[in-house]
Amino acid sequence: MYKELEKKVKEINKNDPFLVTITVFSKKEEGKLDTYVYTNNFPYDELEGTKKMVNKLIDDHKNTKYKTK
Repeated sequence: MYKELEKKVKEINKNDPFLVTITVFSKKEEGKLDTYVYTNNFPYDELEGTKKMVNKLIDDHKNTKYKTK
């Protein structure tokens, strides 16, 4: 999974507009999540649509990845 993420990030050029979020378990506080957002020239008007798509991707991931276990 990490290699796939690394490959996608390397495909982003310096001036490409992007929005990336990453959530990790906190190393300081057990049970807490740390979430970060990084952007570069990402159009503000696209945030709501992107939020909806991220929610859909998370729902799809829950419905496929975790049901197979």
